[in-house]
Amino acid sequence: MQDSPINRLPQELFDAILDIFHCSQDIQSLRECALTARCFLPSTRRLIFRTIHLQDILSEDGRAKNTEQFEKLLKSSPHLAEYMTELILDIQGKIHRFDERKLPLPFILSRLENLEKITMGKNWMFPALSAALLDALLDAIIAPRIRAIVMDRLDFNNIADLIAFCEWTAGSSGIQELSFRHFRTPDRRPADRVLTRLPRRAAAPTPLNLRTFAVTHKAEEVKAILEWATSSRSCLRFTDLRSLTLGDLTEASFIHLLRILDAAKDTLTHLHLLGNLPLSLPPLSLTSARHLRTITCSLSLDDRSTLNRWCTALHQTEELKLDSFTVLVDPGLTSRTMTLSDVFVQHPWKEFEAALFTRTQCRRLEMKVGPMGTPLSTNVIKDCFPLAHADSQGTGNELVIMQRINSLEVLEEREYRSRFGV
Repeated sequence: MQDSPINRLPQELFDAILDIFHCSQDIQSLRECALTARCFLPSTRRLIFRTIHLQDILSEDGRAKNTEQFEKLLKSSPHLAEYMTELILDIQGKIHRFDERKLPLPFILSRLENLEKITMGKNWMFPALSAALLDALLDAIIAPRIRAIVMDRLDFNNIADLIAFCEWTAGSSGIQELSFRHFRTPDRRPADRVLTRLPRRAAAPTPLNLRTFAVTHKAEEVKAILEWATSSRSCLRFTDLRSLTLGDLTEASFIHLLRILDAAKDTLTHLHLLGNLPLSLPPLSLTSARHLRTITCSLSLDDRSTLNRWCTALHQTEELKLDSFTVLVDPGLTSRTMTLSDVFVQHPWKEFEAALFTRTQCRRLEMKVGPMGTPLSTNVIKDCFPLAHADSQGTGNELVIMQRINSLEVLEEREYRSRFGV
């Protein structure tokens, strides 16, 4: 690799070229650029090593080959650690016990001092963690540079341990994103608790102003985290919140949702409610969240109340200017005698579409349906969403329906688009 006239070009140009390869996940082209000219090398290293995804923290055969190779890389080229800002940790299979002699993770975590985001997912079981590994994880989570923590499909002993872990993760004043998704708390015996040995942490020196907050799972776990997050003992603040994602809600957790919406009324732009809204919940009000731009809701076709509640909430809004509204539709059909279209038409889609397009100035409705054996017919779609097909009005309302179809055990996707009546 030699210097050449290419070195006299602006560094911004090299970065733009490399960003194209990085966005398309063309790692091979990135590597070839690094071998072409020395001027490509710093930017290439930054892009290749920015996100590290270790997918076999402990594999089924007891050896983490990918992780061990990464450990060797850090030992032979420790300077590469400065480029690494995001770490994703996955576990293959359902591992209940860890053999630390075959798990180099504590060493890896101790070397990645520039991490800004940590994602843990796929069957992490905290009851199985040894003291050394747990301490290494906890130290990494509260490192000064950490800005985002995402926990996906973790297994805790019980809700008390879950809340203890939440309190620990909020101990770093730099956190901007805090996400807990699909965790389990099977309520084991108190003697099995491991996180009780967490030292008591004082609240962060200053309030922790989150920009992204997500809690998705069963209603009781969501309620427990929301009660903690909005309580006086929590240092979390939501006045700068941009994105909020919540799973199933109880009446108590719904009240906490309304409090968060009110606190974030001047900043919240993305709202994702991924659970049904039964009649037992208080009315949903979006009047304070006037800066919302995107909304995502989840709807089971077996549920008869959720869409009605969204219709009411949209009718009561006056200042919303949505860019898009996404509905995640779960067919949820329990009767084999009824087709997807039969159940779909029983919901008040016309009223929902009218409220969405007229009250919020929204121009794009996106629906993701499935998986289901038969797709929605075009006639059913036109009948349920007349405004999206009224080309004479020239409104430009856009309807996008993506359906996952099961055909001979092969899952395929079909997309339906309507714009200006086309």
